[in-house]
Amino acid sequence: EAQKKYLEELKQQRERSKQRRIEEEKDEGEAITGEKLAKRTSTKYFGGAQLDYLGRSWVDPPSDLKPILDPNDPFPDPNAAASHEAYIPKKLIHTWKGHTRGVQAIRFFPHYGHLLLSASMDSTCKIWDVYKENRGLKRSYNGHSAPVRHIDFDKFGKQFLSSSYDKTIVLWDVETGQAKASYSNRSMPYESKFYPLDNNLLIVACQNHKLVSWDIRTGTIVQEYNYHLGAVNTVTFVDEGRRFVSSSDDKKLLVWEWNMPVPITYLSEAEQQSMPSITLHPSGDYFAAQSMDNRILVFETGEKTRPHRKKVFRGHVNTGFACQIDFSPNGRFMVSGDGEGKAYFWDWKNCKMYRSFKAHTGGPCIGATWHPIEHSRVATCGWDGLIKYWD
Repeated sequence: EAQKKYLEELKQQRERSKQRRIEEEKDEGEAITGEKLAKRTSTKYFGGAQLDYLGRSWVDPPSDLKPILDPNDPFPDPNAAASHEAYIPKKLIHTWKGHTRGVQAIRFFPHYGHLLLSASMDSTCKIWDVYKENRGLKRSYNGHSAPVRHIDFDKFGKQFLSSSYDKTIVLWDVETGQAKASYSNRSMPYESKFYPLDNNLLIVACQNHKLVSWDIRTGTIVQEYNYHLGAVNTVTFVDEGRRFVSSSDDKKLLVWEWNMPVPITYLSEAEQQSMPSITLHPSGDYFAAQSMDNRILVFETGEKTRPHRKKVFRGHVNTGFACQIDFSPNGRFMVSGDGEGKAYFWDWKNCKMYRSFKAHTGGPCIGATWHPIEHSRVATCGWDGLIKYWD
């Protein structure tokens, strides 16, 4: 009897798996929306009243916050922030707790930084208040069945993308928490980003060696970039959005023209390692790449993308971890976490390491990001499930 029961359960399990595969094949290359998506996702608001006495939403920035860069310009003049002094933080001023597993990525609200978005291995995204006294949790977004690897705001902070190990990318409305669409080509997305010149388009770096571009309006794939020989780790826009750089497990960097499926530049050297994290410098003239040999390498952008061999940053231990790199808004300092839970700060001009401190325990300091207005403040996250705010 027990054996018959076990065989019957096994048969039902196989039938469910077969049906799931059939549904996935139907969804491949097309966005999921409407009631079907609503059944898979949920959200909860924790911040009290969603409108203030003037009728402003909780997402709107405080009236006393003045952005340094033009929020309407996807590639603002870097000289606007260059005159503002930046400082390396010294002390911990707040810790956000709420994720039940490690935090994989954090992003400040574009231009204002009054909210902080986080993605976690507990399969959720959460957004936190940065300016109010309690700095509490504002809203949670639940729509994935596996850890969330990457998040990206659009240029106005109205919506964001979450990329998960469940092989889906979900487009969220920040204010309402509604999942607008879910995208999948049955390959794990390592990064997904909005196209900076048109936020109706997004591009995804996939495990199946491809980069895939989706149109949000039609919910279909409009372009594929297929020249890498390994999983694609990152996509970084340069040259004011006309080009982008992709890095891969094949240890190559490829430079592409937007909407052209053939790369225009190959960057590959015998000693070059995989670079799973890349960040553009505020000037737009360089990008920094986290190399898996405990170095951060710098490349020049422009007509000829090439290594800047005189700029190499050392001192941290990042082998095996895609630790996020970020810059102070004026471009003077660079910050990165490492595999031992420390945060490191370097001077951009002379590559000198100014400070390092233990930021997280029980794993790497995987994310670090500078506040866009308060230039002495940095947020970090780690696999201990905590997000910390430093000043």
